[in-house]
Amino acid sequence: MKDMKFSDTHQWVSPHDEEVAYIGISDYAQESLGDIIYIDTPSIGAKFKAGEQCGTIESVKT
Repeated sequence: MKDMKFSDTHQWVSPHDEEVAYIGISDYAQESLGDIIYIDTPSIGAKFKAGEQCGTIESVKT
């Protein structure tokens, strides 16, 4: 994805256009988290400001 930016805590954002961006976590974060037990993602169309929390991931190490 073009223009992907990573945070120090392994999240990323990739702008799609003026109003839409894709979000996710790095491969390292996925491997480090272990089994994901809960995920809360924003609704389609939700709007956020820079630095604002936009979801939750809970996991357990196996």
